[in-house]
Amino acid sequence: MSSPLLWGPNNTASNLQNQVLQANGSLLAYDGAKNYISYGNFENSLTTGWSLGTIGTLTNGLPTGSPTFGSGASGNLSIATTSSANIEGLYSLQLISSAATTQGNMLASQAYSIDVEDQAKVMTVKFYYQATSGASNCNFSGTSSNSFAWAIYDVTNSSWLTSAGNFNLVQNNGCGYVTGTCQTNSNTSQLRLVVYNANATSGAATLTLDGFYVGPQTAPIGPAVSDWVTYTPTVAGSGGISNVSIWYKRIGDTLLVRGVYTVGTVTGTSASISLPSVTIDSTKFSSATATQLVGIGNNLPSSAAGVYTNGVGHAYFYDGSDTNNIYIAYQTNTHAYQKIGGSSLWSSGDTSSFQFSVPIAGWSSNSVASSDTDTRVCAFQAYLASNYAAGANAAIKYDTVLNDTHAGYSTSTGLYTVPVSGYYRVSVIELTASSSGTPYLAKNGSAVGYFGVATSNGVNGGSQTVKCNAGDTLAVYSNVSLTWGGSSAPYTNMVSIDRLTGPAVVTATESVNGRYYSSSTSISSSLATIVYATKGWDTHGAYNSSTGIWTAPVSGKYQFNCALATAGTLALNSVIDMQVQQSGSSSQISEDKIYAGGVQTAITAGVSDEFYCLAGDTIKVQVSSSATSPSIVSSNNQNYFSWSRIGN
Repeated sequence: MSSPLLWGPNNTASNLQNQVLQANGSLLAYDGAKNYISYGNFENSLTTGWSLGTIGTLTNGLPTGSPTFGSGASGNLSIATTSSANIEGLYSLQLISSAATTQGNMLASQAYSIDVEDQAKVMTVKFYYQATSGASNCNFSGTSSNSFAWAIYDVTNSSWLTSAGNFNLVQNNGCGYVTGTCQTNSNTSQLRLVVYNANATSGAATLTLDGFYVGPQTAPIGPAVSDWVTYTPTVAGSGGISNVSIWYKRIGDTLLVRGVYTVGTVTGTSASISLPSVTIDSTKFSSATATQLVGIGNNLPSSAAGVYTNGVGHAYFYDGSDTNNIYIAYQTNTHAYQKIGGSSLWSSGDTSSFQFSVPIAGWSSNSVASSDTDTRVCAFQAYLASNYAAGANAAIKYDTVLNDTHAGYSTSTGLYTVPVSGYYRVSVIELTASSSGTPYLAKNGSAVGYFGVATSNGVNGGSQTVKCNAGDTLAVYSNVSLTWGGSSAPYTNMVSIDRLTGPAVVTATESVNGRYYSSSTSISSSLATIVYATKGWDTHGAYNSSTGIWTAPVSGKYQFNCALATAGTLALNSVIDMQVQQSGSSSQISEDKIYAGGVQTAITAGVSDEFYCLAGDTIKVQVSSSATSPSIVSSNNQNYFSWSRIGN
């Protein structure tokens, strides 16, 4: 169906596509969800907001240098709007080259300011394209050999943002659709979108473009649905249920269960079947405590094999006092086996089939579909072309990059910035110019593990596997001051970093929480991290009970609570200072200082506050005291640290 027309004075018609009719009769341009590219659909038939320039240095097809906006592009290159080869609406933009293009030439948007809420966030990039002429002169392989690619320039920091999908221009006929992502920095305030020649075309070509979008990350949304899975329930009660065979599946926020069992002693006082590691959400019943009908069943008497007795339907109820079990044929307060709607009792040995469904706490139909699970390849390789003298416990700076799918490596720092969360394997080939040393892997500047002894007598190697969040840095460090040998292929000093797995996306309503307790450490005069030794629960393995560091597994707003109680006598005016400290997106600190009002045998402190965390941000609880090293009481209810994700 085409867009409606609005008829105005003098029989003037206005197409309402991408527009909204205002109360005063005016039309307002509208592009749907927030889009920072104001001039992205070219319906004004102008090239406003776009200009040509040069990308600067390219490394493996990705921009790494300083761009020039507004000048420097080849005279063969031009831009214009078109109404004859338009992709959507009335007009589209064309990037026209009358001869072979020049590598590094680019089409760039003007600088657009972004909101604070989109700083340090993943942004979505989308646009349509079509090679309307000269397609055979172009490369659309989807690799660094592509003729065209896109990138995002951080105007604020004069740098290129880490991005994915840069070479997603893969159609040499028909209309293609580019989608990708980029990660803004915590202080990014302006950005530019560019489409550039990653490689020169072999001749003249025209690329038609339309529908540019840069905005908050979008994801396909749909209900989570699983396949049928069998499980072994816990059967309780004196009914003597046997031969239980049960299957279950998830449909959105609901658990659907079906199965069969053999009836036992029909005079039993109670019988129940446990659910598979979930908890019923009693808030989605009309009453949280009343008995609820949640399913139906049929009875096959042992005396009439193959025939279901008419009218022998029985019900499966939820009892509000128990959120982990389903009671079978529960009708009276004694949970007695009784036929519903009839007078006769079941007979021992009968076969009963059933099906019921219940809402589950923490589940939602509004969840990210499995198609949004990140399975992109993340790979990087670099080597030393020349000898490199590294200081003790300093990064080895590999000078030549072989491949880097996400432009994560810096030859100036020797650091690889992880673009996508997951498990990474870091492998090295090593040879010293003289003497010997032992290189090691460092994550965020902290040592992880050694690769093995390197000497000048022969090439050695090793590997380490490490779990990383997006934004973590990895590097190979030299343990002593040493010169590492460079060479051409075959390389004698080389590093490879590959992502092994990509975690499924955490849904918007998934529970992320945990609680640790019991630390018996003494409190010193300077702030020191409390390490809670005993785990109550930890849904996503966020807390490290060896270091006392909590790491956000997914972005969101979190509630943190912690408390401690001291043992021993505290002098008058002694101070206990307890802090929850965040490192990452906002570096927030919350504090509780408690002053002893007299000679006291114990004192308590606690902090409760909300923090906004990005995935990878860390939280630690620190404490100090002006008293003489008081100890912390080892207690579940007086000495703990807990957290819960409360929003997005």
